Amino acid sequence: DRTLRSVDGKDERALTAFSGDQKIYLVGEPGEGKSTSIAQLCENIALGKSGSVDSVMFVPLHALQDTASADSIVKWIATHGPAAHLDPEFVPAMLHRGKTAIVLDGFDEISEKRKREELSLGLSGLIERFPEARNFMLSSRPWIEKPAMPGKDFNRYELSPLSESQVVDLFKSEMTGVYVRALGEAGE
Repeated sequence: DRTLRSVDGKDERALTAFSGDQKIYLVGEPGEGKSTSIAQLCENIALGKSGSVDSVMFVPLHALQDTASADSIVKWIATHGPAAHLDPEFVPAMLHRGKTAIVLDGFDEISEKRKREELSLGLSGLIERFPEARNFMLSSRPWIEKPAMPGKDFNRYELSPLSESQVVDLFKSEMTGVYVRALGEAGE
């Protein structure tokens, strides 16, 4: 499992679960594993391994290029992924319950600064509209400015580098997948 370290070096935590109220702004260079680590976090939540959170709503931000209000974020979640065929009030009800994390991946993928500012306002609106929803994660590459969200206490974290054993384990798991796919394509 990956760990997060605060940019000021005062805090380090596992990226396996949310605990209590957490608003994380995760930054990292391309290829450092932000999206992969977020996928693992989402899997941990789905498997019930995430402390105070029992469900997650994942939003790939490139999908919100033209809409960034709190309502449009909720609408996007309600019309995509697992919630797409449920009652439109399902997403707000889950957010009011207080055990759902919102994970927004790829803040840097919003190409225009004005649209990133709108998304920041939309996220602020979402946090204000659903105060019970206390766990948020926003990921970005480091050269994009931290979103301005007054009073919202997003703490900036970076992924800790993989240890040598983690690199070996990752390589083994990836190569096993490649080998299994190759066998399947060869008809064996």
